[in-house]
Amino acid sequence: MDKNTTVATMPEPVVCIHHRSHQLQAEPRTWLHQEHYLTLLLRGDGYGRNGRVVYPRARPLFLFTPIGREDVNGLVGPVAAWWVGFRWPGLVLSDDGQIAQLSLGGERVDVPAVKPLDAEAAAEVTRRFAQIHAAMARPGFAGALLARALIAQLLVDYVDCETAQAPMHRALTRFRAALERRACTRDPLTTLARGCGLRPNRLRELFQQRYGLTPIAYRTGLRIARARELLTGTAMRVSEVATAVGYPDPLYFSRVFTDRVGMPPSELIRRKRG
Repeated sequence: MDKNTTVATMPEPVVCIHHRSHQLQAEPRTWLHQEHYLTLLLRGDGYGRNGRVVYPRARPLFLFTPIGREDVNGLVGPVAAWWVGFRWPGLVLSDDGQIAQLSLGGERVDVPAVKPLDAEAAAEVTRRFAQIHAAMARPGFAGALLARALIAQLLVDYVDCETAQAPMHRALTRFRAALERRACTRDPLTTLARGCGLRPNRLRELFQQRYGLTPIAYRTGLRIARARELLTGTAMRVSEVATAVGYPDPLYFSRVFTDRVGMPPSELIRRKRG
């Protein structure tokens, strides 16, 4: 393999910082980074958001923030963290603010914005960050090559690591899939949650932490998207569409639709069907 090709398929280190501070209460600050970031948040209260995903309360957290994703920091009190910034052209195929799709050598993988870790996993990741920091401080070719290899390994660690809440995340993934399949039915969300192994009393909090929306708001978005398809692609009346997407009351459906779309369903029909 050509040496230039080998280097091109490895990350280019930009910065590695071990951060400790005491943050006073302040307005959250927002960044749009010009490089990818892997972050280990060991300590810090307050608000944080990686794209559309609000930080869960648990610490430590392992985070991946691709280029251009909104990064909001409103942490307060004692804060301890590691982060490494790197460039890797072509690594990220897509990013919806919750899940980034990575591609390398024809292989693809979806990675979440945040992974809560247990103490053992956090200790191993901390060691990896310290190794990267030392490698980036080492002069010469060997240090540069080692830093690239260690950052690549850190990304492997992120992709592969089991989180402290892995079973819960799998249950949330099942619930989201069930919600997408049955969004237009009148099945109670609590019934869907129990069927996926989730406790209904924590459903709203857990779902919003991971996906940035409440389950009701997520389902409403799915219903309205389907309603738009039916209103513009069929001859169904508004009342028929309302029933088809899970709203037995067409007046309530019209209010929800207008709030989401900016026009009533009858106006959309007039514009699209003539």
